[in-house]
Amino acid sequence: MLNQMKAMGAVAGLLKNKEKLKEKADEVKVKLETTRVFGEAAGGAVRVTCTCRLLVERIEIAPALASSEETEQLEKFVEEGVNQALEYAQERAKAIIAQAADEMGLGDLMGSGEMENLTGLLG
Repeated sequence: MLNQMKAMGAVAGLLKNKEKLKEKADEVKVKLETTRVFGEAAGGAVRVTCTCRLLVERIEIAPALASSEETEQLEKFVEEGVNQALEYAQERAKAIIAQAADEMGLGDLMGSGEMENLTGLLG
């Protein structure tokens, strides 16, 4: 409870300096947009690249799989690769936001997602 009160005080201080808060939020957004993560399935035959803003940028399917008539299995592999990449992206995004919050003295807000809601960085 005391930690949350300290964090709320830090937020109040930041709100007095909205320019600094916006600057840090913009910095984090750029980092989320430029950080890439990868997921794969089928032993690397399907590879997915996405950003930490949870946008899939590329799906690569090995030629051996693309010619296969088992499209249902291929779709499952693609789904697994995409889901893994998005999971890694979410983890990395949380770490980036937590680091920014710590740098601003707001680390205590990260426990229940208040910082993400405050900045709207993941939406």
